[in-house]
Amino acid sequence: MDSTYLRVVSLRSRKDRRQRRDCGRAFSQLVTQVNTVITHLPRSRQHHDPRPWAVLVERCPLFKGLDAETLGALLRSARPCVAKRGEFFFLEGDPPRQVFVLVHGKVRLVRSDPQGRTLIVRLVSPAESFGLVAVWAGTVHRVAAQAAETSHAVAWDAATMAQLTRRHPGMAHASLRLMAERVEQGWNSLQDLNTRSIECRVARALLRLAHHTAPTATPEPAITVDLREQDLAELVGVTTFTISRILSAWKHRGLVDVGRAHIFVPDPRWLWLVAAASDARDIKGHHAVDHLAR
Repeated sequence: MDSTYLRVVSLRSRKDRRQRRDCGRAFSQLVTQVNTVITHLPRSRQHHDPRPWAVLVERCPLFKGLDAETLGALLRSARPCVAKRGEFFFLEGDPPRQVFVLVHGKVRLVRSDPQGRTLIVRLVSPAESFGLVAVWAGTVHRVAAQAAETSHAVAWDAATMAQLTRRHPGMAHASLRLMAERVEQGWNSLQDLNTRSIECRVARALLRLAHHTAPTATPEPAITVDLREQDLAELVGVTTFTISRILSAWKHRGLVDVGRAHIFVPDPRWLWLVAAASDARDIKGHHAVDHLAR
């Protein structure tokens, strides 16, 4: 009986070894097949970069001129963060703890008065930084950073940014240039507020948001500005009713098409004519604007 039992156990052991060997061979073949499929996938389907926002960070003017090693360390130390529409990356009056670079979405930098009225100081687009001024000034944030839509950003703490600036003079120069641009934008906004009509200010705001820097004599491609009327009103410093009235008049003349969250301009040349006019009377009787509206 003992010999029979041992023989049965031996047969079962050999059978188990064969099954394990066959399973191992089948698993190896499966791995080989999967690797072959991945290798032949189109490059767009392969996940090479675990940080898809890296390219946008590299395009940020704040980091231009950094060497590859420093930029790599900067990317590795970044902390991703997200804010849904209406949420804040930081509030007005908060101490400056981080510097942000937007990688997706849109962020409104807003100031509020004691009555709760808000003014959009700037709209942040992808590859642009925000939260920088308070860090360098050593003051609390003078604006709040609110997501106009679900927005993704990456952030670095203030100490890291200060250390990078000390080690890389090019980054310090870029920071000064960015803040100088902010000051110049503030001067232009103040001048517009005191010397130009609301129509002129609306036209200039749309051109600025569309990144149009100079007019051309030839027809320009149509532009679309993704912006709600309320945001445009807060950016220009007027009521939503006023913006709605102006856009309705322009739409009636065939100069714009207004959607729920976008403004379409078929020919931006007329925007330059409106932006250059000294007051509303110049716009209404401007024969060039009337010609482009036909």
